[in-house]
Amino acid sequence: MASNKFHYGLELRYLGHVTAKLRQVDLHTGNDPDAGLVLFDSTKFAASPSFKVETAFAAQFEGVLDFVNKACYVEATLVAPALLVGHPAAISIIKVVAKQPDF
Repeated sequence: MASNKFHYGLELRYLGHVTAKLRQVDLHTGNDPDAGLVLFDSTKFAASPSFKVETAFAAQFEGVLDFVNKACYVEATLVAPALLVGHPAAISIIKVVAKQPDF
């Protein structure tokens, strides 16, 4: 097994204020660390009145996702201001991406 590890990210096509977390849960124990592996927050990017695509990479996790003993899922939150009608938040695409290591 190579010692180099993947650097994972979440690529989203979104509108408005959204957040997303790539999570990994252990199938045998049910352990699901609250922190998440990759965190995406649209407020970290320039605002846009239309859909846009941005990518956020993991700040702490560099490893290999375990699809044998664990399951992965994305937890997403759409944030819409309560007082501003017509300013929706939406996600149309979520893609898990990986920067490939040098083997």
